[in-house]
Amino acid sequence: MERGETPEQALHRELLEETGFTIQIDASIGRAEQYVLTPDGKTILNDAFFFKMTLHERIQTAVEGDHRLVWCSIHEVDNLFHAHQAWAVREAVNH
Repeated sequence: MERGETPEQALHRELLEETGFTIQIDASIGRAEQYVLTPDGKTILNDAFFFKMTLHERIQTAVEGDHRLVWCSIHEVDNLFHAHQAWAVREAVNH
């Protein structure tokens, strides 16, 4: 999140930058914190807000070329995400 930005505003901005898609936020799932290792071996606190959302239309080309939108099965979340992210995906699917 950028200074002065709400979690909801950050989600809209990040999705647009990383995928080019607009979204609708449907519900808050929750907030979770987890310490994670960066690729260079540093420990950081990942403070994350999670939302259930609806993907709308692509209105621009992604600004950040190192991201891509990938659909996966619920059974793949443990292999793709940190534990707190996998928790949020399961919460979204179960509610």
